Amino acid sequence: MSRAKALKLNMLSGWLLEFVTFLSGLILPRLILTAFGSSCNGMVGAISQFLGFSAVLRAGVGGVTRAALFKPLAEHNEEGVSAIMAATQKYMQKIGLIIAAYIVVLGGVYCLVMKGEFDWWYKFAMLLIIGTGTFADNFFGIRYKILLQADQKYYVQTMTAVISSTVAAVVSVVLILLDFPLLVVKIGSTCAVLLNPLLLSVYVKKHYCLNSRVKADNSAIKQRWDAFVQQLAIILNQNVDLVLLTFFVPLKEISVYTVHYMVSGNIQTIVSSMVSGLNATFGSLLANHEDEHLKKMFHVVEWGLFSACIIIFSTTAVMLTPFVEVYTQSVTDVNYIRPLFAFAMTFVAMMNCMRLPYQLLTEAAGHFKQTRNGSVLEVVLNIVVSLVMLYFFGIIGVIIGTFVAALVRTTQFAVHAMKHILKLPVITLIKSYGLAMATFLLIVGIFRIFPIPMGLSILSWVLYAALVFVVSMAITGLVGLIFHKERLSGLKPYILKKK
Repeated sequence: MSRAKALKLNMLSGWLLEFVTFLSGLILPRLILTAFGSSCNGMVGAISQFLGFSAVLRAGVGGVTRAALFKPLAEHNEEGVSAIMAATQKYMQKIGLIIAAYIVVLGGVYCLVMKGEFDWWYKFAMLLIIGTGTFADNFFGIRYKILLQADQKYYVQTMTAVISSTVAAVVSVVLILLDFPLLVVKIGSTCAVLLNPLLLSVYVKKHYCLNSRVKADNSAIKQRWDAFVQQLAIILNQNVDLVLLTFFVPLKEISVYTVHYMVSGNIQTIVSSMVSGLNATFGSLLANHEDEHLKKMFHVVEWGLFSACIIIFSTTAVMLTPFVEVYTQSVTDVNYIRPLFAFAMTFVAMMNCMRLPYQLLTEAAGHFKQTRNGSVLEVVLNIVVSLVMLYFFGIIGVIIGTFVAALVRTTQFAVHAMKHILKLPVITLIKSYGLAMATFLLIVGIFRIFPIPMGLSILSWVLYAALVFVVSMAITGLVGLIFHKERLSGLKPYILKKK
């Protein structure tokens, strides 16, 4: 299969998965809010975020393994692939057992400090149920995902995830509508999630000739500790907001955060899916020393992603607060209408997406050690600034901390990719970012002058959102025609030809 076809399949399947995830992410929290209340929704959100820390234990090996697999996969070296996968499997089996212990310990300790009206046993049971899916994914499924991603078959992984996510959502909705307790709902959802590693295992065993007796090539993943630091930073930054909020604010305030994050976070994931599989494509080009092709493709990807970010996140920034009002209209136990908080969260999500081309290119090149220190700085900045800002400004303070950290880390990734991999002048980066930010603020500013009214119905919200989206697309397209003619012309070969 050509790179272009694989990339298109990866992108389309990624969009499908994110659509399913976004849809279930809208429906399920709403049902939990109305059926069980804001405290339950805040508890589930906090537990899910804390379980996200378990990814720290597997951090590093995924990116390093993918980078190591690019060459043997390009050379069709089955022994080389098997040796790398054997080393990864041994590592991940140990990690899976550590994650199981982490979940049990977390259940005993964290549930004691979580603020709220639920007793310890209820919170502990909820954490164990949700944590079972996390354990299964790490113990059984992660090594298969790494192999498929490196082989430009991200679409296989996403389609199995679509199946398990859809089943989990349907089971959850049915159980809630039948008035089952929340614990039972989560048990049903977790059982459905277990489909994913099972389907991945069946596919890999059928399509790959992995030699389980080959000697493990531990040298191939020797940079895992450098990558570990970087992945640890990503995970900490994804979870530090809710961790701090858990210790310093009530569960109802956490619910405010999770409702806004449900939208901005899912939008961020959807936009990220637009470049799903790009890591493997970059890796293939680097492995084959196709430097000029890489530069041309990168320019097109950078412009395309920046344009998508402007259109999607400007629409989100304008329409998020009206959406939250519609979404929580029957929930009165806490104030969810916070426009400044909505804008700040959306802006941070956009920053995280705009770093992706540079981050993926850096990871594909295997430059983990060279960019490791920036990840440490990002975590320190996020925690320190978030704590200070949380004290003075409440929950919006953690968003300020995340923004400062994201800005520093994005700058490091971008400068490193331009100077040391693409070998292009940094001034082109400054122009691209400056133009993108100016366009985003222009669109948001227009709708500050002509604001969207509050108190909308679902239908009127959809119509206004469509209007904002069209205006955003028109302005972004006009800016592209004026300032990026060469990149627009460079897009045509990747649409019409197999590159």
